Amino acid sequence: MLIEVHKGGNSLAVTIETPRSIRGLAGFLAEMNNKPAHHIGYCGEQTEEIIDTLQNDFSDVEWSQSFKVAYEEDCIVGALGFDLDYEDRSAEVWGPFVLKDDLRLAETLWKSLYNKVVDQVDHFHFFYSGENELLKQFLAIKSGIEKGKHVVLAAQKGEQPSCDTSEIVSYEASCWEAFKTLHKEAFPKTYYDAETICSQLNEQNQLLVLKADDQQIKGYVYIEADPAHGEGSIEYIAVSNAFRKQGIGTRLLQEALLRLFAFKGIDEIRLCVNASNTVAIGLYKAAGFDVKNDLIHSLITLGGNDPYAVQ
Repeated sequence: MLIEVHKGGNSLAVTIETPRSIRGLAGFLAEMNNKPAHHIGYCGEQTEEIIDTLQNDFSDVEWSQSFKVAYEEDCIVGALGFDLDYEDRSAEVWGPFVLKDDLRLAETLWKSLYNKVVDQVDHFHFFYSGENELLKQFLAIKSGIEKGKHVVLAAQKGEQPSCDTSEIVSYEASCWEAFKTLHKEAFPKTYYDAETICSQLNEQNQLLVLKADDQQIKGYVYIEADPAHGEGSIEYIAVSNAFRKQGIGTRLLQEALLRLFAFKGIDEIRLCVNASNTVAIGLYKAAGFDVKNDLIHSLITLGGNDPYAVQ
């Protein structure tokens, strides 16, 4: 697709096409996503991280078919991606990323990619910085609905407050029934059940528990480390109702951070919490996390209707 962009009285040719190279696309996405005015929560901030995500953990179709890129000669001036889930008929939207806050170019990228999936996707999810004014304008035009606000928190290696975590140990089979019960109570509908967690435990995936006695536990935290990409995550944390308000959650989090930061290459841990969950935010801050930025979740729902049909 060839379009014209007007700058300073000059008309410049911009082509909309599939990405010419994964590294060129990833470099552009990383550069744009490091700017609060363009930040998208789904997208990474490092070129190599984005390349790995695109190649190994992105979309139900091949990565190059999930993006449209705007080129001005050999330079990328805009990009848009859909992380497609056809079973759920949904997509997580990467972008639109465009230079100069060009709303017309953002619309052109959207229409070009949207037309490829219109019969297979009903819901488009956006997760973006509150400073991303271009996306706010774009969503207003598309009748996007704000679904909630979130807080991104980050902990840095070597900056955790001291805390006694000596009683926290790696999971043992004797804790199985107590762990399974607490996990089901805390997360009745979730992506990993207790069996799945225990089946994938290894040096990088660790389940840590604070025992009450030989058979019962006060709480647990499950972590996953990916040192090859400098990433670590706290997937689950739960404290038994009988042991609430004893600082157990803070101790579990601090031990989780110690374990994750023990891996070479992991220097920062980030997590996202609903802004209304002040209890969780307070817990993470007590464990050494600081607020990184605020994000907004918005949704475009087609409802089976083609929004371009009347154009």
